[in-house]
Order: sequence, then C-alpha cells, then structure tokens
Amino acid sequence: MTEAILPRGTFWGQPLRSSEVRGLTLTDYTYPPSLRVAPHCHESAYLSIVLSGGYEESLSGGERTCRGGTVTLHPPHERHADRFGTTGARIFTIEFEPRWLAGATDGLSVLDRPAVFRGGMIASLMVRASAELERMDDVSPLAIEGLAYETLAEAIRGARNGGRGAPPWLQRVWELVSEQCRERLTIAALAAEAGAHPAHLTREFRRYFGMTIGEAIRSRRIEIASDRLACSDDPIAQVALDAGFSSQSHFSTMFRRVTGTSPALYRRRARRR
Repeated sequence: MTEAILPRGTFWGQPLRSSEVRGLTLTDYTYPPSLRVAPHCHESAYLSIVLSGGYEESLSGGERTCRGGTVTLHPPHERHADRFGTTGARIFTIEFEPRWLAGATDGLSVLDRPAVFRGGMIASLMVRASAELERMDDVSPLAIEGLAYETLAEAIRGARNGGRGAPPWLQRVWELVSEQCRERLTIAALAAEAGAHPAHLTREFRRYFGMTIGEAIRSRRIEIASDRLACSDDPIAQVALDAGFSSQSHFSTMFRRVTGTSPALYRRRARRR
C-alpha cells in the first residue's frame, strides 16, 4: 500500500476553522473517539498542540503519549501513525511554508527531527495563536506571525535541551483543569491531587504554562462555549451554564474579554465562515 503524503492544510481530523497567514497555515481540528490513523507523513513541517483529549503516536524512534498541553514538532515527511483515545481530541496546528521557515531561521538547522514539549512557554504561545485564529480580526495576521516566530524560537531551544517541559505532576494538573473545567475546582483539591503545596502549585503552573490556574479554567470554558456557539442553535444562556459559567452576563463579559466580541456576534460570524 502506498503511504499517504498529506499536502499542507490537510489532516485526518475535521477542521473547525482554518486560515492562511503569510506563509503559515493555522487549523483547529477535532478527531473522533477511537480513531486509528495508518502510517502517513506531511509535506510541511508543523507544530501542534493538544487542546483537549489525547492520542498515542508511533514514530520510527518509538511512541509518545500526547495529552492536553502537549506540543509536538513534526519535520516534513516524518512518518507516523496515531491512535486516539475514547474521548477523541481537539488539536491546533501551525504549518510552515518552506520559504517562511527558511527566512525565519536564517540558516539554522531546525525541524530536522521530531520533538515533544509538555507545557511551558511553547504551550502558552500555541494557545494564544489558537485564540487569534478564533478571533481573526484585522490585527490577527500580525499577532499570529509574531507568535509563530516566538513559538519557533522556543521549539529550537526546547529541542536543544531535550524538550524538557512541565514535570509529570504538573502536567496532570493541566489535564485535570482541561477535563474538569466546568466543575468547581479549588487550588487545595488540585494541590492534593498533585501532592504539592498550593503555593508551589500556583507558582509552577504560571511558570510553565504562562497563565494562572483561574485563567486556564476560564480559557478552557470559553473554548468549549465557542465550539457550542459555532455548531449548535442552543440558547446562549444554556451554552453559558453548560460551559461552567454562573450566568449569561458573566459569560458574556468573559467571552468579550477573551475574543473581543459578543457571543451572539461570534455565532453569526462563525456561521458565515
């Protein structure tokens, strides 16, 4: 059987939103539960981050587990296969056009081998780029290109030091925040789960993920609500409550603060796209 070689902008998931920005292709994908993807490769180098769910990836050098907050670096034509878990996954990717990559790295040898990063600044930058793709106003192309430069720099540094990211206990907290963001989480409960002092947890969480635990919870709730607004006709008040917000007014305030627009306007724009 001929191995699939996917062109830029093509993945096995269902695209939620996508945009071409100055030699970069940004796409937000969802993958169904228990999906198995046969060995394949991509024409373009790319970075991806798991926003929710997770999967197992098989490469020539072994296997890696990718859960919430995991960033993977894929060189062009890297052969790999994927196995998604029972919850599926949502993954955001930035693909690099060769000319953009050559100009950005100025001759540095990068993206010549796969790497994985768990949390840290690179994850924070990827989440911000994902938020820009959702927002997509007239300033977003400038912001996205700047974030892409920063992300690539972090990937280069991370690959050189072995891709060290958040320790396993902190990665577990990130996963709990991502999976249980609609519940009434407390710092004390998360610290007890991680076996860490609350003060140490909050300090290390901000250090590795570039945001507070509260900001991470709000961001994840907004992410869930954004998907629901774009893909359903449910009343905004119900979307707010189901995403974990105490009221529609609180949701609208937080939504506008993160996306720069109201939930109703976001829904209309998403439907037009």
